[in-house]
Amino acid sequence: MCRLGEELLAKESINLPQIINVLGERPFPLKESVKEYLKELETRAQKEEAKAAEDAKTKEQEEVDAAEQALHAKVDDAEDVEKSESTSAETTEEKKESVEDEQNKKDKNE
Repeated sequence: MCRLGEELLAKESINLPQIINVLGERPFPLKESVKEYLKELETRAQKEEAKAAEDAKTKEQEEVDAAEQALHAKVDDAEDVEKSESTSAETTEEKKESVEDEQNKKDKNE
């Protein structure tokens, strides 16, 4: 009975299969319809646990995929910034060379 009290304190409410797990089998047999009901409850619980595990795995995979996509997006953005900076540097360098060329032409003409 102490175990039953502890179980109730832990869960607040328990069903017949949980009571049977705590107290053990009844001293007299259950009706066949009750046995079938208990088996159905157990089957449902197992299916729900399997579904919950599958859902958790799916959610975890979705989170991993989202993180990978975010990482790839950041890498792509960084590469775009590098290209942009490189292009800007090249453009600036070309402008400097152009100005120097013009300056050299003017100096030669004078």
